[in-house]
Amino acid sequence: MNPNIALLLAPLAGLTAQPNLPPGRPADFRPFRYEQTTEQLAAGLSAAQMKRAASELKAIEQVNEHGPWKPTWESLDRHQAPEWFLDAKLGVMLNWGMHSVPAWDKPRGGAMYPDAYGCAMYVDADVRAHHSQHWGADFQWDDFLPLFKAEQYDPEALGNLFEEAGARYLITMSKHHDGVAWWDSQWTKRNFVRMGPKQDLLTPLLAAAKKRQLKAVLYFCYEEWATAMLGEDEKPCCRLWNWGTYAGLHPLTVESRRRVSGNIPVKNYYDQYMTPLVKEMIDRFDPDGLWMDGEWATPSETLRSRELAAYFYNRAQGRKEVYVNDRYGLGTRDQHGDVFCSEYNTTQSYAHPWEECQGISQSFAYNYEDNEESLGPPARLIHRFIDIVSRNGNLAIIGGPTASGRYPDNVVQRLKALGAWLKVNGEAIYATRVLPPYQEGHVAYTRSKDGTLAYAICKQWPGASLRLKGVRAEEGAQITMLGVAQPLLWQQNDQGLTIAIPESLQDETARPCRHAWAIRIPRQPQAVISRSGFNAPVTLACLGICDRVVYTLDGSEPMPGSTAFSAPVTLPAGTTVFKARCLRSGRLVGQTASAQFQTSPPVPPRPDVYLDTLEPVSFKTGWQAEGVKTWRNVNCHGQPLKVGGETFVRGVGFHAPGEVAFAVKPGSQRFVCRVGIDDAAKGQGSAVVKVLLGDKLLCQTPVLTGKDGLWTINARLEGATDTSVLRIVAEDNADGIHGDNIDLVDAGFVISSRSASPGS
Repeated sequence: MNPNIALLLAPLAGLTAQPNLPPGRPADFRPFRYEQTTEQLAAGLSAAQMKRAASELKAIEQVNEHGPWKPTWESLDRHQAPEWFLDAKLGVMLNWGMHSVPAWDKPRGGAMYPDAYGCAMYVDADVRAHHSQHWGADFQWDDFLPLFKAEQYDPEALGNLFEEAGARYLITMSKHHDGVAWWDSQWTKRNFVRMGPKQDLLTPLLAAAKKRQLKAVLYFCYEEWATAMLGEDEKPCCRLWNWGTYAGLHPLTVESRRRVSGNIPVKNYYDQYMTPLVKEMIDRFDPDGLWMDGEWATPSETLRSRELAAYFYNRAQGRKEVYVNDRYGLGTRDQHGDVFCSEYNTTQSYAHPWEECQGISQSFAYNYEDNEESLGPPARLIHRFIDIVSRNGNLAIIGGPTASGRYPDNVVQRLKALGAWLKVNGEAIYATRVLPPYQEGHVAYTRSKDGTLAYAICKQWPGASLRLKGVRAEEGAQITMLGVAQPLLWQQNDQGLTIAIPESLQDETARPCRHAWAIRIPRQPQAVISRSGFNAPVTLACLGICDRVVYTLDGSEPMPGSTAFSAPVTLPAGTTVFKARCLRSGRLVGQTASAQFQTSPPVPPRPDVYLDTLEPVSFKTGWQAEGVKTWRNVNCHGQPLKVGGETFVRGVGFHAPGEVAFAVKPGSQRFVCRVGIDDAAKGQGSAVVKVLLGDKLLCQTPVLTGKDGLWTINARLEGATDTSVLRIVAEDNADGIHGDNIDLVDAGFVISSRSASPGS
């Protein structure tokens, strides 16, 4: 770490604690026993709970019946993320609980999940071995409850830390997969008021957030690792859920009894326990958002998630702006929800609000093995945050406290470093929106909401000058570096904008911050060209302020007298070079926006020899390298080929970036196929597909996206010999978005002379 940062970031008194290394079984260990057995809870409380639950379901139904929001996708998909979320950019996710005692997960080649310890200690051999070594084979999950004491838990101090970190909202656990509610819920005795720290952890934390004007979002899990239930014989049993898979009902054992302490057994897990518990949480705490989780394998209909979301929206209607994330149930991620939620960059979307949730390290909760190396320098966290914001996302940062309730010093230092950076550069982050081209080398772009200001955030010191092609400054503009009063000299020509960085700032100690530097640029308005699909009309908009946007369709430069945009433009058949420019006070301003469009070519003939009947010469792409070996007639995940809602029975699935090559079938006249982004990509990503005969480029598609549908390739194989190889190359268009699942459907060689029109 930079020694200057260490001096600046002295730990907050009374807030931080050194982690307990290593954790282990107490010398005075005694197995945990709740004051009532599962049988006693069932006999005394189960019947009444099931009866009350029916009333709660009816109450939800009545609210939704009379409210504007209905539990249908048609209704819920109209709800949008609130403006405060779009403006906030930074949240803190408080991932804390029983798992903060063992505080460990094995390295998994990516993210690590200490918060899944309560499952992993039973089903993962490596975690089980670790558990036996440190805690003993007889030590069960609920035996951690007395050790989760939260003895130094101080919601006010935590609120101060989150505020100092620059966070604008808090996502806090309310009930994790361990099934322990943070408040004294009427639906379960398995809560922290009755167990563990024996205090309401949620109410004072939400009060501290409200005092600091932090929006409060409640995280909860639909599924639990283990839950006491009533079986068909009316006797208590144990419901298991292992790594996202329902594992059935099992008889209670000595082991499982110490996994379900305090559960009031019911017959229907979702209707008589989970749904009324979430309703209670909404009614009691009135959160600003719901962060649903644990939906991996269960349909939304079973979870009743749509009913709960509609209920939440209806309760907030007219009072406050709220949001719900995308984890409604099986197959709903990146499809439904006000906000798409990603973990370690599994999702990015320029078109839909999204949130990246990740720890400062690769650990999704406090991990006692985290150190300076795994946490990385403050610059890494700051640069990661800048990248996410420039790509239309928010960052929900996880740096969980220890079991005592205090953050380790090394985590506090990084949170404070981020906050110190935001005090200087927050103007370039908060309440901004994305600005294409999003990033240019080591520079990330954002813009003001009205489009009049651009911010070029330099993740590396630019030296004596900064050259930008992605933004054009207003004539006579005053360009400044945030935190520096002195305007910067600049000049602009057709090659771009060059900004001089004065000699005084070449001294590191004179710079306004230490890790990234934001340049504020009053920008000229910019025309934006967009089309939702191959055969859709083109729309125009202006980023910034102008009188109108003018355009041409023949590739010529727009002039003041060119056609003014007033309605979506239907393109003629073939190829169109579309250019547009903003007009203000009769003068052209800003750069010319240009795009080349093609209407989708005719469907090609069926091949005589399909690719799925041939063996590839090479297959270097996608998930095949990660264990999915099948490529014939399935996408790169091994699922059915599906593009634009249509399923195809023949084709090749692979992933961008990647390449697949086949020997040309003797006598072939053409290679034909239809190519698109598979529906499993959920509308995300973009790619270009090229077809080559050896090293000779035969054709390439325009940029394909998951919203476009199928593009036709019908390429002549002139010059092909018996030794020729056809190469199909997919490039990810350098957009930084994963999910470019490429499907080649009805793909193969035409041997006869029949053909559609040449080209592609």
